Amino acid sequence: MRGFPLLNLIIALLISGAVLLPLVNRATRITAAPTPLNATQPVATAQQEETVTTHVSMRFVHAPARITVTAGGKALISHAAGADSELAFEDTIPMPVTENRTRTELNVTITWPPGTPDSVAELKIEPEAMEARSANVWGSGAAADEWITFSWKGETR
Repeated sequence: MRGFPLLNLIIALLISGAVLLPLVNRATRITAAPTPLNATQPVATAQQEETVTTHVSMRFVHAPARITVTAGGKALISHAAGADSELAFEDTIPMPVTENRTRTELNVTITWPPGTPDSVAELKIEPEAMEARSANVWGSGAAADEWITFSWKGETR
């Protein structure tokens, strides 16, 4: 005996509704912003930032006129090339590293003298107690401006 088809449809709709209503309610509810318990306490930042002594080296195909490396709006390297053609640059800087010493974002801006063809620069960073990372910065029109993210997944030397 198969039963009455309309009754089977109604039972199936009721069971589906009983399952879907809590899911829809949970997915569409709007939560109010949490109120601070004590307004005098400073709000903790989402990412704690620390600095790590880092050796930075750059190699160029064509000698640049200016190099700028920033992180979080703070200039880490600002170097204007001299009259002699420098195809390499090295420096040791305190580099900010976030998310438990596993990630850093750098904005690299390089300008070459007018008339320089499309060029590339290799950026290599070696933070203290972490593996070295490198990235290429490609420039066209005598300039390059790139955001580069380096990450270390729990690696230490």
